[in-house]
Amino acid sequence: MALLRFVLLCGFADFARSLSITTPEQMIEKAKGETAYLPCKFTLGPEDQGPLDIEWLLSPADNQKVDQVIILYSGDKIYDDYYQDLKGRVHFTSTDLKSGDASINVTNLQLSDIGTYQCKVKKAPGVGNKKIQLTVLVKPSGTRCYIDGSEEIGSDFKLKCEPREGSLPLRYEWQKLSNSQKLPTSWLPEMTSPVISVKNATTEYSGTYSCTVKNRVGSDQCLLRLDVVPRKTCLLQRAVRPLLEATSAAITHPWDPCPLPTWKGIPRLSITKYQAKTLSAILRVRLSQLLR
Repeated sequence: MALLRFVLLCGFADFARSLSITTPEQMIEKAKGETAYLPCKFTLGPEDQGPLDIEWLLSPADNQKVDQVIILYSGDKIYDDYYQDLKGRVHFTSTDLKSGDASINVTNLQLSDIGTYQCKVKKAPGVGNKKIQLTVLVKPSGTRCYIDGSEEIGSDFKLKCEPREGSLPLRYEWQKLSNSQKLPTSWLPEMTSPVISVKNATTEYSGTYSCTVKNRVGSDQCLLRLDVVPRKTCLLQRAVRPLLEATSAAITHPWDPCPLPTWKGIPRLSITKYQAKTLSAILRVRLSQLLR
């Protein structure tokens, strides 16, 4: 019985000393364009005397694609041109793979790099493997803040915050940076959404606002200037006034927010009988500019 116990203990000890990958299986999340470090540390047993072979495989997120060898170490040589999509972007981190470090770096990450990476280490009779799940996300960028509607007193309009790109889920945070930093109570439910709906605007809303967009790998920000002004009115009637004799008048309206009827791209002159009386002093008006 004692002899049997000794044999079992020796067998267990031998098993414990065989090749083992010490890195736990894990999930890694990185941003597009960054470098992902995929660890794979291993230990050898005294009986592991065969040649050392290390192989990394990728199972793409698209299940229609077969597993791909992306880098291989065999016969004291490194082969890293197996998979065209990762060519030049996957490297062993250690210069001495026999030291027990088979970790790799994947540089300039792309969305196509998403998948399950498997590290296989073999040194006969020992064999070991571990899997790492890699997810690549896109940081929010190119965020634009703008106002949808007319910034006039009493008006309804929207403050919008739109990133050009960014992986979901996205989180939004609005802040007022100038004037009174106190936000209207009615806005509070929307301070974490991409759109703030403004109702019955007042001048107190004027100021500079920031919108920060975040996800798990990064953030981006834009600024917006809001100036709530009195409602615009048509200025044509108030602008028509008696002119001195012999005055030449070219009829234009760059100052008038209300567009006039045009002909050949030139504003037409349109006045009421009452306005005509105020023009009684005009002797010459260059109508040729209107009728050309």
